[in-house]
Amino acid sequence: VSNGDVSLRHESGNSTGLKTLSAGGRFHFDELMPGVYHLSVSSAGHGYQKFGPYTVTCDAVRDITDVRLEGGGRVELVIDDPEGLHPLGKVETYARHLDGGVTLGVLLTGERTISSPLAPGPYRITLRHEGIADIAGDIVIESAGTTRLNFEIRPGRTIELSLDNDPE
Repeated sequence: VSNGDVSLRHESGNSTGLKTLSAGGRFHFDELMPGVYHLSVSSAGHGYQKFGPYTVTCDAVRDITDVRLEGGGRVELVIDDPEGLHPLGKVETYARHLDGGVTLGVLLTGERTISSPLAPGPYRITLRHEGIADIAGDIVIESAGTTRLNFEIRPGRTIELSLDNDPE
């Protein structure tokens, strides 16, 4: 894999930055503090995948050789709009990986769209748009496959709240 992005995050949550994979799939981080790190790789055709934990010690070079990217899968979102609520333009759709907590934006245009590759695994797909009730569904994306998810959109509800600052 080449031209992917690699990030390394310390267990405290601090990121060490972003590197680009070389043509041979190699990357290098300098001057890391000792501790436990998690590696994330994102590349076309594979989606976003997490690896680790890896322990880094003082003055040692750590070769990471167990990173094997699975081919990414896709989600096909199909919108059913029986009440004609949505003009089928752009809709905010999010894919949250349930094992890693990573949330990715997926732009939905029209009544049917297929995502770019996502790392295999379980996801919660959420659709949000003004005037439409939020919809969510859980799926499992398989490597090199396409998983179909049907959403029927319904009107959103409006709730009005007012606060009375004068308790009398």
